[in-house]
Amino acid sequence: MSNNLIKSSAKVAGLNLASRLLGFAREILKTSLLGATGIGDAFQIAFTIPNLFRRLTAEGVMLSTFLPIFSDAHQSKGRDGANQFLFSLFWFLTIFLVSITLLSTYYADVLLANLFGFVGDTLKQAILLTRVMFGYVVLISLAALFQGVLNHHRNFWLPAITPILLNICIISAGLISYYWRKDIALGMAWGVLIGGAIQVFIQLPFVLKYGYSLVKGAFSWYPYLSKMMKIAVPGIIGAGIYQIDVFISQIIATTLIAGSVVSLSVSGRLLELGLGVYVISQTTVLLPSIIKFFAKNEIKKATTMLQDSLALISFFIIPITLGLMATSRSVIDLFLGWGKFDQRAIEITAKVLMFHLPGMIFIGWNRALIVGYQAKKMFIVTMWIAFFTMLSNISLAYYLASILGVAGIAMASSLSQMGQFFLLAIFLYKKTSLNLSWEKIIGKSVIKHLIAGGIMFICVWLLSKFEFAYPNLLLAGQIFIGIFIYIGVSWLLKTIELRNVYQVFLKRKNKSS
Repeated sequence: MSNNLIKSSAKVAGLNLASRLLGFAREILKTSLLGATGIGDAFQIAFTIPNLFRRLTAEGVMLSTFLPIFSDAHQSKGRDGANQFLFSLFWFLTIFLVSITLLSTYYADVLLANLFGFVGDTLKQAILLTRVMFGYVVLISLAALFQGVLNHHRNFWLPAITPILLNICIISAGLISYYWRKDIALGMAWGVLIGGAIQVFIQLPFVLKYGYSLVKGAFSWYPYLSKMMKIAVPGIIGAGIYQIDVFISQIIATTLIAGSVVSLSVSGRLLELGLGVYVISQTTVLLPSIIKFFAKNEIKKATTMLQDSLALISFFIIPITLGLMATSRSVIDLFLGWGKFDQRAIEITAKVLMFHLPGMIFIGWNRALIVGYQAKKMFIVTMWIAFFTMLSNISLAYYLASILGVAGIAMASSLSQMGQFFLLAIFLYKKTSLNLSWEKIIGKSVIKHLIAGGIMFICVWLLSKFEFAYPNLLLAGQIFIGIFIYIGVSWLLKTIELRNVYQVFLKRKNKSS
C-alpha cells in the first residue's frame, strides 16, 4: 500500500516541486523589485483578497466536495448524469463568481480603507491592484472545477502544470515591467490575471475530450447540485475560516513595522516550498483513492493508506524542517538578499521563519487527516475544528505580536496548527471509522525520523559555525551533507519509509532500463 502511494505521488511530485520553486522564484523577484516596503505589502494584500474569496467559493473545497458527488453521478447515472451535474455547476459558479467579482471590484476602496492600516499612496496602489486581480477569482475557481474532472479520470499531471504556467506569467510580467520601466506591481497584477486565464483554457480541451459539454445541457438543481451544496456549505465555511484566519493575521501584520506582511508571506512561501516536495502531491492522490475504498467499504485499506501517508509525510518533512532551522539565515540571504530586500528584511524574515517551522509537520499531517474526513463527507466536523483553530490563532497572534512582533504571528500559527492536529486525530475514528495505530506511526516511524533528523541538524548547524570565503558553497555543502547523513542514519535505523522509497525508485529504474 505504501509503495503504491509513493509511486502515485511521485508522478506529480516533480511538477508540484517545480511549481513551488517557480513560486519561490516569483517571491524572490517580487521582494527584489518591490522590497519589504509599503508597496510590497500593498501587492501582497491585493493578491490575498481574491485568494480569500476564491477559497470561500470554489477552489478550496472543490476537489473535496465535487469529486465524491461527481463519482456518485458517474456510478448511478453514467456519463450523461455526470455531464448534467458538471454543466449545472459550471454555470452556477460562473454567474455567482462574476457577480461577486463585480461587486468587490466596485467597492474595493471601501473594503481596503476600512480593513487595513494603509494610507496615502500605499492605499491607492492597493485599491488599484485589487481591482485588477479580482477577476482571478472566477478564472482559478473554474480551473479548479476542471481539475476535479481530470482527477476523476486519474489525470493529475495537467492540473499540476497549471500553477507553473501561472508563475511563469507573473514572473514574465514583472520582468517586462521592470525592463520597460513601467509600474512593476501593476504589471505583475496583470500577469496574475493572464495566468488565471491560461489555467482555465489549457484544461478545457481535456474536459471536452473526456466527453463532457459546457454548452449543451439543461441546468438542474436536483439531485446532484443540491446535494453538493449541502455538503459544500460546511466545507466552504471551514475553508473560509482558515482563510479568514490568514487574512486577519495579515491585518495584524499591517499594524506592525513596514514590510511585516512581506516577511510573513516569504516565510509562508518557504513553508509551502517544503510541503510541495511531497505533501501536496500525496494528498492530491490520497483523496480519490480513499473515496474509492469507502465506496467499496474497504475501511481497513483506507486506514492503512492514511497511516502510511502520515508516516511518509513525517519522513520527508522532519528533515526539511530541521534543515531549514539550521540554515534559515543563509537560505534567505542567498535567495532573497538582493535588490530592495535589505539586511533588515532578511533578519526579520529569518526570525519569522524560525517560529513558522515547528508547525510544518502539523500542517502536513492535518492535510492528510482532513482527507479522511472529506472522503466520508464529514465537513461539519472539520468546520468546527477550523473554527476553534481560528479563534486560538487570532487570540495568540494578537497577544504574541505585541511581544515578538511579526514573529509572534508565526508562532501563533504553529501553535494553532498543533492544536488542530490533536482535534482532528481525536475525532477521526469516531467520525470516520478510520482507526489509526498512532503507536505504530510514532514508535516505528516518527521517532526514527526525529533521531535521524536530529543528528543531521547538529552536523549541519556545526558546519555553519565555520568561517568560509564562499558562503553559498558552504550552504550547498550543508545541504548535501545533511541529506547524506539523514539517509545514512535512516538506513542504520532500518526506517520502513526509506526502504519503500528505495524499492519504488529501484523498480522504476529497472523498468526504464
